[in-house]
Amino acid sequence: MDISRDGKWIVSGQEGKNSIIRIWDFLSGDCIIDFVAPHHNAKCVSFSCNNKSLATVGLDNQQR
Repeated sequence: MDISRDGKWIVSGQEGKNSIIRIWDFLSGDCIIDFVAPHHNAKCVSFSCNNKSLATVGLDNQQR
């Protein structure tokens, strides 16, 4: 989970095979958008300093 630098947005990530990333409006509590992460098992989500980009980290589909 991360909060934007201006405090307007919250991003949350769900672990699991089809990890769901959600961006929330902090004041209203409304989910603005949600999408399936481009990778398996999201581990970290973070806004960029200017809030124009979002980074997500997870595992690829390769088993080790």
